[in-house]
Amino acid sequence: MFLARKDMTILFATDILLSLQSAILLPSEENKLLRANQSNRVAERGIIMVQVTHSVIFHCSPATLFAAVTDFSNEPAWQPAVIEGYALTEGPLRVGTQTYQKRIFMGKPVESTCEITVFEQDRKMVCRNDEVQTTYNLEPINDGTQFTFTIELMGKGVIWFLMQPLIKAMLRKDVVTRFQTLKGQLEANKQVAV
Repeated sequence: MFLARKDMTILFATDILLSLQSAILLPSEENKLLRANQSNRVAERGIIMVQVTHSVIFHCSPATLFAAVTDFSNEPAWQPAVIEGYALTEGPLRVGTQTYQKRIFMGKPVESTCEITVFEQDRKMVCRNDEVQTTYNLEPINDGTQFTFTIELMGKGVIWFLMQPLIKAMLRKDVVTRFQTLKGQLEANKQVAV
């Protein structure tokens, strides 16, 4: 009986690792196929969301900050995990613009595309796809801009449920780091320009 329980534990742990690998590490087409196969083995429990919100005051104008966060090709300069990013749609940014980003997640490159669903120049931008939504809110204040960033990751199943605390902690660290870096860069440029 003990051996059977131990074998079941090993099988369960292996299933979790395979699910995690397919959910996070594989390219999207292979990922979709494995997710479809695993949906028969893992009970679906609805959508589970991991959300992180971060607010910070930038000592620059909303226009300067908005230009920085919407310059997708410059993302690698202030987001350590980003390899490249750019707008897929030509012309000025607007609702419907498609964006591309390649980043490192858990040691592996991950590619994603998003669509801008809300665009208010110098005030707000929302980008989303089926798995993630990012919201950038900018409010002018006396000495700069109150900036609030929210990221929501959506997933299903047992793996998301089990991994939620780890993913949230990693995401929070990444978000804080990226906006500390951007704040330092923008405020250093402002001091140089004075």
